[in-house]
Amino acid sequence: MAIGGVFLLPTFKNYLIAILSVIVSVVVVDAMQVFFQLYSLPVYTLPFNFITIMVILLLYSVGYVYFNYSIKGTPEKSLISFLSSTFRFGGNDIKIHLPFSGKWSVYQAFDGEWTHKGKWKYAYDFVIKKNGKSYRNDGLFLEDYFAFSQDVLSPVNGYVVAKRDDLKDNIIGEVDRVNNWGNYVIIKSDLGFFVEISHLMQYSAKVNVGDYVKVGDIIGKCGNSGYSPEPHIHIQVQKYGVLGSETLPFKFFDYIKNNKLYFYSLPKKDDEIEATILDKSMKLRFNFILDDIYKFKDNNGNIIEFTVKMNDKGEFYLFDGKNKLFFYMQGKLFYFYVYDGKDSYLKEIFKLVPKIPLINKNKKYKDILPIDIRLNKFKLILIEFLLPFNFKFFLKKDSYFKENLCVKSSFGEVYFSFYEKGFEKIKSKNFELRRVYEKMDYVNNS
Repeated sequence: MAIGGVFLLPTFKNYLIAILSVIVSVVVVDAMQVFFQLYSLPVYTLPFNFITIMVILLLYSVGYVYFNYSIKGTPEKSLISFLSSTFRFGGNDIKIHLPFSGKWSVYQAFDGEWTHKGKWKYAYDFVIKKNGKSYRNDGLFLEDYFAFSQDVLSPVNGYVVAKRDDLKDNIIGEVDRVNNWGNYVIIKSDLGFFVEISHLMQYSAKVNVGDYVKVGDIIGKCGNSGYSPEPHIHIQVQKYGVLGSETLPFKFFDYIKNNKLYFYSLPKKDDEIEATILDKSMKLRFNFILDDIYKFKDNNGNIIEFTVKMNDKGEFYLFDGKNKLFFYMQGKLFYFYVYDGKDSYLKEIFKLVPKIPLINKNKKYKDILPIDIRLNKFKLILIEFLLPFNFKFFLKKDSYFKENLCVKSSFGEVYFSFYEKGFEKIKSKNFELRRVYEKMDYVNNS
C-alpha cells in the first residue's frame, strides 16, 4: 500500500512494483524471522522499511516520474492532482517564453535535420517568413532577411551569467565553424536552469554579465554569427551556464498557431507561430486581493457572495461559506486549479472558465477539466477505479473561446466586468448569476 498508492501514484505499473515488493518482503521476512523471534522483535517493521525505502531510492535514481510528490486525502485524489498538473500545466517540465514578438516560423526543432543532435538536441531555431520565404529579393545580403536585426527577448526571469557579441555576422553563403554558437547570451533562470540564445548580431547585446532581466526584456538583436547559414534565433535550455553545455527538454508557456492558443506545448518544424501579448487591463481585472467580496444575484433573487481567502500555505481561493475554489495568476494566464467542496456555483465556475488568457486577442483554446469537476459522484467512482490502468479517461478536452470580455464554451458563458475587477455575469445552462454592486452616494461639488 505504501508503494502502490502513497509514496508512488496509483498506476498499473506501480501496482506491479508493489506486488513485486510484497514478494521480496516475504522472502526477507522469512529469512530474518528466526533472528527477530530470538530477540522478541516485531518481525515486519524492519523488512517493511527496508524494502519500501530501497524501492523508492532505486526508482528515484533512474529518474522515475510517477512519484507522489503531493499526497492528497486518498490515492485517487493524488492521481487526479498529478494528471491535472501534467496535462493542464505541463507538470514538472521546464517551461520558457518565446524569445521574440510577432510571427516567426520554426526552422529547426528538437533533434533537427542538420544540427540539434546528440546532447545538444533540445533546441529550437526560428526565422521570419513571408510568402513562404525568409528573405526578400534574391536573399544575397543580410538585410534581405526578415529576421535580421529583429529584437530578441528574454524568455525567463533571471541573471545574465555569460555573453559575447564581438563576432562578425557571416555574409550569406559562409559560416563560422570555429565559433559555433556565435554571439550569445546565457541567462540563469530564477528556477535554476540555464537558457542560451545564440547567433546574435554583432555588438547588439543590451545586457551585461550580472544584469537581472525579466521576461520580454530586449537582450539583443537577431544576427548571423557563428555556425549560422542565415539570420535566425537559436534557443536552448541547458544544465550549466557555460558554452556547449548539455541541453535539457523544455516547453513554451504559450503561443498562437492557426488562430488557436496553445499552452505548455511545442510547435513542429515549419509551423508559423505568434507570441502572445499581455493585456494589462485584463490582468488588473483578476488581481484579486485578500478579503475582496464579490456579490451576485441568482435566478431566484438570492444574493451569493464570493470572498477571497488565503490558507496557511499562502494559496488564494474564492470562498462561498462552504466551498473553496483555488486560483492562481502566472504571467499571461489566470486559472483555477483545485476545487474543495460539494456541488455549488463555484464548481460550475471552474467548468465555465478553468483558464482565462490575459492576452489582447480573441482566440480559441482547449483545456482538460479534472474528472472530479466534470463527472457526477457515481461516474467518478467508476473512472477513479479505471484511471490507474488508462490515463485516457482523464484526457477529455473541452473547447473555449475568449472573445473580448467574455469566455464561451459548451458549458455556458462568463462575462468580465468592464470597470471593476472580476466577473459581471456567469451564465450556465441551469443558472445565471449577475453582479450586484454596492450603492454609492456621490457628493455634488459643483
